[in-house]
Amino acid sequence: MTIIGEMSIGVLLLLPSRPMRRAGFVLSNMLHYAICITPHPNAVPLFGVFCYTRLFFVMPEAWTVALAEVVSAPRTSSGLAFRVASVALAAWSASLTSDPGIVINWGIPAQTILCLIGARVVLLDMRHAAAWAEAGPIGLGAVGGVARP
Repeated sequence: MTIIGEMSIGVLLLLPSRPMRRAGFVLSNMLHYAICITPHPNAVPLFGVFCYTRLFFVMPEAWTVALAEVVSAPRTSSGLAFRVASVALAAWSASLTSDPGIVINWGIPAQTILCLIGARVVLLDMRHAAAWAEAGPIGLGAVGGVARP
């Protein structure tokens, strides 16, 4: 069952359908976060962080916009509330460290933050995929979900 689950992620990520790639992305998030918070000796949070950073190539336009949002000031009160809640959740997730002799395994909050950004990536891709496909490859007109002439 584990092999089928892990193989399905790779197959979904390779399919040309955007919804299927999104499904593979979400399944990958779920798998790596579950591995991240598994108690010692099976927890490998940094493995998930390394794998997660490569998911940029699945939806590069959405990642670019999501990361730009992360480093910019929030424009709405709901954006501010989400950021505060995200920081609180990441701080709480540090308490999930179960490695003996390690006070905080920083891979766990890092994976938590990446999963939250990944959720935003999926939402952005669902909203703007058509505009990005129309605009062409990143850097040739697709910025912030708006195609430039």
